[in-house]
Amino acid sequence: YYTFNNDVPMRLRYLDKFLFIDSILKVNYQFFEPEHIRKFETPRLLEQKENLIAQLEKENKSSRIRNWWIGGGLSLSLLILGYYINRQLVYKKRFIALLNAENQHNSSAHKNEISSEVVDHILDRLRKFENEKEFLTSELSLQLLAKKIHTNSNYLSRVINLKMGKNFSQYIHDLRIEYSMRELLAQKKYRNYTIKAIAEDCGYTNAESFSRAFYKKNGIYPSYYIKKLNKSTT
Repeated sequence: YYTFNNDVPMRLRYLDKFLFIDSILKVNYQFFEPEHIRKFETPRLLEQKENLIAQLEKENKSSRIRNWWIGGGLSLSLLILGYYINRQLVYKKRFIALLNAENQHNSSAHKNEISSEVVDHILDRLRKFENEKEFLTSELSLQLLAKKIHTNSNYLSRVINLKMGKNFSQYIHDLRIEYSMRELLAQKKYRNYTIKAIAEDCGYTNAESFSRAFYKKNGIYPSYYIKKLNKSTT
């Protein structure tokens, strides 16, 4: 019955009972035990027991492995779900922060709009500033330039951002680098200067700052630019 229903534990249980009975019969009726039982039946029962034990161990091992896989899969799924939920919460917080910042910026911009007269005044003074090459002054700063053109640094910074699409620092760098390129192209003797001398002439305190700014704007270093200019004009 248990063999037909593939119930391994119950089959093993009754095999043990058969073997137990067989051992008692051996002791009490050893002179009456048929020869075929001693040679065939008992070894067959023992072999079945061993096979059933091996099968049960195999099934238990498979069950343990399957349980480990299921447990691992569940743990991984929980980790992925936790990561996804946490990421969504982080993104939501960032979105709210960005939205609030944008609303504050719009509110502030609305409250602090610059009149067209002020914008025109600043742009007019900046054109004069560029024409007179005052950007070559090494001590230049946003505050100093704002004071020079009779405005405040906030207005000056906003006009440069709005009308020129860059911040104050990049605005000055671009003016200086464009000046250096014009001078190098127009004057051969200017190309004989050291990079440090050119940098100081353009308002930089050292050659490294000048080279970095030149490379950021043009994608090549000033030394390479000078070398190529000398070759192309000889």
